[in-house]
Amino acid sequence: MESVPVVLVVEDEEPLQEIVRDALKEGGFDLTMVASGREAVAMIESGVVKYSALVADVNLKGSMKGWEIARLVRQIDPALSIKKSATRAWLRAKPRRTRVAGDHCASA
Repeated sequence: MESVPVVLVVEDEEPLQEIVRDALKEGGFDLTMVASGREAVAMIESGVVKYSALVADVNLKGSMKGWEIARLVRQIDPALSIKKSATRAWLRAKPRRTRVAGDHCASA
């Protein structure tokens, strides 16, 4: 039996969390949603879940932005697929297929 890829998503705005959650679920992914970079780094450091990819909003509120999360996570797990997003811009883009971890995951 093939395991379902698990994506760690870092998004601090609840309406956007719902949209991203729905899109990933529709694409056949499982996910863990956190609202801060510190939570994301702690999840990766714990090693409890083997994530297939990290999707981090580059415009998070607070001290840790998506770029910093990506840098820290890359030090912890260099093989992890990291996607940085500006979710609001993604939602304004014309509909298209998006790829995460090599699989179709969402329609924008």
